[in-house]
Amino acid sequence: MDPDDRPQRPLDAVERQAHAWVVRLTSGEATAADGRRFRAWCESDPRHREAFGRARRQWEQVRLA
Repeated sequence: MDPDDRPQRPLDAVERQAHAWVVRLTSGEATAADGRRFRAWCESDPRHREAFGRARRQWEQVRLA
């Protein structure tokens, strides 16, 4: 089975938030207020920073494909 053919598990709430941050921060439309909210989100729970790192790596893989 090709790895791309495997069923994906649904994202949990933190993962969905992390993906939303990746989209916002790479959109070219993020504001200074977005940056402050993002930093506060990352600092509020270690899982947030970890999830953002994973989401960002996935985004980079998609962009390079």
